Amino acid sequence: MDGDTRADGALLPSAYAPYRDPRDYILSWTDAIWIDRGLGRLAEHYDKAVQVHTAYGETYDWDHVVQNSLQKFAAFPNGGGGHGGT
Repeated sequence: MDGDTRADGALLPSAYAPYRDPRDYILSWTDAIWIDRGLGRLAEHYDKAVQVHTAYGETYDWDHVVQNSLQKFAAFPNGGGGHGGT
């Protein structure tokens, strides 16, 4: 158990503060990266050994995440990644 987890394994609000809940955290960062085109902000929340699961397979490291993100930006210049995108 760490400082952000209860004894039963549930997350405490401090685990996702200042966001309201995990959903708010995910949607806010999805928007910051995809809708606001903030690819440079990936380093704020992803480790170099990140694993990302997508409809096309799994990505296992930072360089591939950035490369795939750049390709998606090029393919969808008007959005297409955030919860508000098309």
